[in-house]
Amino acid sequence: MVKTERQLEFEGIAADVETWGESILFGERADEEGWKEVKGWKMFNQGNRTRCFLKWLPDSRGEHAEPDTKTTYPCIKLFSTIDAPMSDVCAYLADETHYTEYNALVVEHSVLEDISPHSKICWGVSPKIWFITPREFVNFVSHRWRRSDGMQVVVSQACDHPDKPAVTTPGEPKKGNRAVRAFSLRGAYFLSPHPDDPKNKTKFCFVNHSYPGKEVPHFLLRYAVKVLSPIESFKLMDNINKHVQEHAPYSKVTKDDDDKVDSDEKINRSKKPGGMAMMGFCAFWPNGGGLEE
Repeated sequence: MVKTERQLEFEGIAADVETWGESILFGERADEEGWKEVKGWKMFNQGNRTRCFLKWLPDSRGEHAEPDTKTTYPCIKLFSTIDAPMSDVCAYLADETHYTEYNALVVEHSVLEDISPHSKICWGVSPKIWFITPREFVNFVSHRWRRSDGMQVVVSQACDHPDKPAVTTPGEPKKGNRAVRAFSLRGAYFLSPHPDDPKNKTKFCFVNHSYPGKEVPHFLLRYAVKVLSPIESFKLMDNINKHVQEHAPYSKVTKDDDDKVDSDEKINRSKKPGGMAMMGFCAFWPNGGGLEE
């Protein structure tokens, strides 16, 4: 199958976001100055399984970024341990019926467009959070699997779509009473077998950069992040850790069925379930389809 110009553009975005996220979490940008550790509420961080860091950065979307380079937005990077095998964690997260158990920040969602068997454009709505009214998000989301280390990589980037034109201020006419547009600018999510116990634990690391819209004054945004950052990310990981174990055991993908070859594209696609619900998006591939490279 010949890839369209649109597919090639989005594949380039996916690769760029993955490189960006990997650099911040594990690479040359991991130790750069400005990251401040966020101490989570103990009730959501038993055993100190999660570490979280915050830094304020300008729009990170490269050539797709807003021209304003002075305004900064909260960027979270997180490292957590899930007490379940990676296959169970991925199966749990890929099941759309589970997302409300762990992610309370998405109350409505849909797929606007399938870009490829492993990528799509998604729409999602968040609830009112404190003084921030409900927000809607439109994101391109893609996933793949690494042969070298068995890691699942999910990436996202805010984008536009004609089916959901943005409402950017509360004063604008709202078609169908839609929420104001917010931006999960970029996100990169990495799941892998935990190096200390690869058969029984999963390492879940991510970086997410977002902001709730221009009409929220910057000083109020900073105050909201100060109050909410010790709660929300830690609660997300605590919920995943708790509920994935409640739903186990999962049916396993056997070694013989682990991969399949798409005869049209002549590339390897995994049958392993992938995807998840994170800030601004719900994207699920319960029957697989992710590239295995």
